[in-house]
Amino acid sequence: VFQVSNVTGVGLDLLKLFLNLIPSDKEWIKKRDEPVEFQIDGVFQVPGTGIVVSGIMNKGSISTTGREKPVMWLGPFSDGSFRKIRIKCIHLKCVEVSAVHAGTMASFAISLIEGKDRKLTKKSLRRGMVILDPSIEPKAAKMFAAEVQILHHPGTIKINYQPIATLGTTYQAVKIHSMNTEVLRSGDRARVRFKFVHRPEYISP
Repeated sequence: VFQVSNVTGVGLDLLKLFLNLIPSDKEWIKKRDEPVEFQIDGVFQVPGTGIVVSGIMNKGSISTTGREKPVMWLGPFSDGSFRKIRIKCIHLKCVEVSAVHAGTMASFAISLIEGKDRKLTKKSLRRGMVILDPSIEPKAAKMFAAEVQILHHPGTIKINYQPIATLGTTYQAVKIHSMNTEVLRSGDRARVRFKFVHRPEYISP
């Protein structure tokens, strides 16, 4: 038990130290060698800089130390497409850095490098989009399958039922397209195929 004060700050240093000592449930060092996967959590329009996205590095590493700034995929846009972007600079905890690795929160200043309209707008971006390694051939999914357990539900769940799916930073309504049982009630398990209601998303299995 930690006694802390949000007014004076007493005890917060010990609490932060304790949280930093808790072992991670993911082996982030191994994930640094995998292709880049960055999940966007926030989008900002910064005067003099342009579009800035923030989020978490799920996999890989990105460095801006070379002569050429790194080129990545960004998407999926509302039509399911992915576009090439250039990462202009990286910020970590409000400080500009030259590299970022899996397991850290970061912010990227980005710009489009292909397409007729090369201007990125805040309106065209959203939480749940991803930045991916150029070696990946990304595809947006309109449907996905999952094994689910109903912890509690007051009624029955059938085909066409529409819950909200939270997949990483993706947050969207989905419709039950099919499942391996007729109805689901509290405590039941099933394999369910969901269909996104509004737009396709990028999903890591």
